[in-house]
Amino acid sequence: MSEATAISQGRPGPGDQGRSAVLDAAAKTFARRGYAGSSMDDIADELGSTKGRVYHYYRSKARVLEDILLLGARTLHEAVAPVASRPGLAPAARLEEMAVEHALVLMRQNDVQAVTLHTIHLVTGRASEPGEANPFRYIVEARDAYEELWRTVMADGVVAGAFAAPDPDLAVRAVLGALNWSTVWYRPSPHDTDDRTRRLAEGLASYAVRGVLRHDG
Repeated sequence: MSEATAISQGRPGPGDQGRSAVLDAAAKTFARRGYAGSSMDDIADELGSTKGRVYHYYRSKARVLEDILLLGARTLHEAVAPVASRPGLAPAARLEEMAVEHALVLMRQNDVQAVTLHTIHLVTGRASEPGEANPFRYIVEARDAYEELWRTVMADGVVAGAFAAPDPDLAVRAVLGALNWSTVWYRPSPHDTDDRTRRLAEGLASYAVRGVLRHDG
């Protein structure tokens, strides 16, 4: 399966508000209680509905998780890939803008991204249902393809002399690690505004990228 196909599998489909509501409730539940500590009943309670409504869309908790992970991967890719391929941006500016967009997604889609980042290691190599092929491998492939966007820009910056990063792969993991930690300390507030969220994202991106910039003299 291609990267684009894997990412496009992130449901819900356009206009499917019912499935979106279930995913939103599940993401909140998994983020608060952990995946292992959550049940379909817990998702229904968060949704304020009967369990039957959840089962109308998903036959198992693993299926719900699959869609959360696919949605998280798709959202990040759609936000960051255009910046990674935008012409006319020097590597340092490109990397920082990618970091801003990545941080914005983490903040705006906080529960989904927290579940994605803190659960994906649990599903590598397993299937949603016994006897099925492992659909989670597409999520891992999508994650790897996403990280490759960053490695390409990092490598370009090393060649251009913009980054002091002898190991681009390690440098990417350091930058993404700094950004992803925001899923631990950041929680959306009713007092948040788009301007405040963007300022936080820009500040976090600046700190994360500064560590790989070349500082001569």
